[in-house]
Amino acid sequence: SALGNVKHGNMRTIDENLKVCSLTGDLCQCDYRVRLSENGEWYPISRLSRNR
Repeated sequence: SALGNVKHGNMRTIDENLKVCSLTGDLCQCDYRVRLSENGEWYPISRLSRNR
């Protein structure tokens, strides 16, 4: 379904952003929130981890 594809894409984007933040040393910013490039919204990391 289209919804399933979008959801999968968002999670993949989050993983990529977390890796980039770790490499650049912005761990504090990453721990606080991650930007979803597909919709440009910000979400707290704590909410994302609960969905996994």
